[in-house]
Formats: sequence, C-alpha cells, structure tokens
Amino acid sequence: MTVLFNSPIGSEVLALINPTVNIDSFELYGEWAMLSDGIHAGASVIKTVSGIIEIPQYSVIILRK
Repeated sequence: MTVLFNSPIGSEVLALINPTVNIDSFELYGEWAMLSDGIHAGASVIKTVSGIIEIPQYSVIILRK
C-alpha cells in the first residue's frame, strides 16, 4: 500500500506499507529522504534513496521529498 501526503510547508511525504510476509519493492521518481526504514524511525534522515527500493516484510517506510 502506498500513501502520499502533501504537507502544508510544501514537502511530500510517502508511506510505503508492506503488511505481508513477502519483501515488496517500489519505484521512486527522484531522490527522497528516508525517515523510517522498517526498523529505525525518527525526524532525522537515515539516508537518501532513489530508484527501486525494497520494503521489508511487515514494515512501513516513510520518505520525504
């Protein structure tokens, strides 16, 4: 499941949700700052990602552009 939010300050927030036992993937357009990688989460950027990313099983990845 993918959810895209537009924040009032002009940035986009993307939540990639994988509720299954299988690893999933998603293709990103442009560079995104990862705030949650399925294990760690916070207000600090974990890393910058682009292209196709993997979403671990039973996890949520939060990205900000």
